[in-house]
Amino acid sequence: MSGKVIISVVSLILVVGVAIGVVVAVNKKGEDPDLQAQEKNVQVICQDTDDHKLCRDTLSSVKGVNASDPKAYIAAAIKATTDSVIKALNMSDRLSTEYGNNDNGVKMALDDCKDLLQSSMASLQYSTDLVRNNNLDAIHFQAADMRNWLSAVISYQQACMENFDDSKDGEKKIKEQLHVESLDHVQKITGITLDIITGLSHILEKFGLKLNLKPASRRLFEVDSEGYPSWFSASDRKLLGKGWRSHVTPNVIVAKDGSGQFKTVADAIASYPKEGVKGRYVIYVKTGVYDEYITVPKNAVNILMYGDGPLKTIITGHKNFAAGTKTMQTATFGENFENTLYYAEYNNAGPGADVSGRIKWKGYHGLISRKEATQFTAAEFLKAGPNAGTDWLKALRVPHALGFNKAKALKVLCAKLYEMERFRLQSSRSKLRSEQIGSGDRSERIRTYNFPQGRVTDHRVSITYHSIDDVMQGENLDVFIDALLLQEEVDAVATFSSQQSQWIQLFLIINNVLSV
Repeated sequence: MSGKVIISVVSLILVVGVAIGVVVAVNKKGEDPDLQAQEKNVQVICQDTDDHKLCRDTLSSVKGVNASDPKAYIAAAIKATTDSVIKALNMSDRLSTEYGNNDNGVKMALDDCKDLLQSSMASLQYSTDLVRNNNLDAIHFQAADMRNWLSAVISYQQACMENFDDSKDGEKKIKEQLHVESLDHVQKITGITLDIITGLSHILEKFGLKLNLKPASRRLFEVDSEGYPSWFSASDRKLLGKGWRSHVTPNVIVAKDGSGQFKTVADAIASYPKEGVKGRYVIYVKTGVYDEYITVPKNAVNILMYGDGPLKTIITGHKNFAAGTKTMQTATFGENFENTLYYAEYNNAGPGADVSGRIKWKGYHGLISRKEATQFTAAEFLKAGPNAGTDWLKALRVPHALGFNKAKALKVLCAKLYEMERFRLQSSRSKLRSEQIGSGDRSERIRTYNFPQGRVTDHRVSITYHSIDDVMQGENLDVFIDALLLQEEVDAVATFSSQQSQWIQLFLIINNVLSV
């Protein structure tokens, strides 16, 4: 019996020893493997961001089974951005309540900020829905859209800041408070999220995911055989066709005389169905002058508005910044939804050419192919004119090339530079020869001494001194010296201005050549 007890005690000691050994082993190695994997993933995702610490803090909430899913990190970054915008929106609302009643400028600026931040929320919601409802393959394919939405958030944040007038103490104080306590963080956290989306291909590769990844951009400018973008609907093609006004039926009519459903354009836009429409919501504005300011809300994405012509249907207004209205509100006709901006680069190489993680503009598409870049050459813009737009160019005898004209431009530029240098050398030689030989003219003489009349004339500065005896004694020479020094300064300024003129001329030549 005592032997069994001894064996049990020894076994217990061994078990405890093993447990202690495991604990010691874990403590020596550090944290558990799951946490190490999460930290490694965060490091991979954050390595190309501008603020590594903020990025790590933002993604630290991703734990457990989600730690190996790239989607979870993207979603966490978007959520953190959304939370920061919500904080800024709430702060704008609070500041407007506290200070808006006493300062109209502050109230208008904060009201504009609230509108801009609400637009930011809409952009972030698009990103949230995209990540939630799609797999990684689809998310990567639509990464360009996400970059656009996130870039818009930064643009809205900057527009909010620029709406305050720094020359007014009240607005400057609120601007600084809003910037320090909320908007600065909005910009930083949005930049982090934008960096993550921009480097998504690299991140997925580091995660070891071999997806069937297509180029992360859409070909917005590709057209079919009829000349329309492939994503254009049949109804839109019909609207843009010849004589579309003859067969289009407006949903509502605006007329000042009351012959339509509405008397103001704003009321017609407000009639846009909340549930949306299939196709286009067509508004016809009859002849008249409409003194109002038009804002198309974000939900009214399919409005088509037309009138009786630019000289008949006129929408006007008289708001201006000088009268105290913020610039954002002075547009006669505005859109709250995002406009389309397309920015891309072709054949950009060399030091500083890599813009990964640095370019965060709305509509940034990165490097594009030669085929894509061709649509932005001069030829595409000139095709609308007679004979593909070449008639008027030939008439003006303007040197031009209708394709990628870098080689031709450099050739023309070299010829211009050679001609300018040849002319400069020729002028320099002629001037030197003239100075050495002279013409024998009286004006080329340096100084004339007229003893009978007792005067001295310096022809370089056209000064005559009527005391030749003083000059011969070396007295009162300052009158000549001062004039000569002044003339030297004048000549130096004239030479500098001439050189400037030549450089300006050269710049204009380069600009004209490269713009062809």
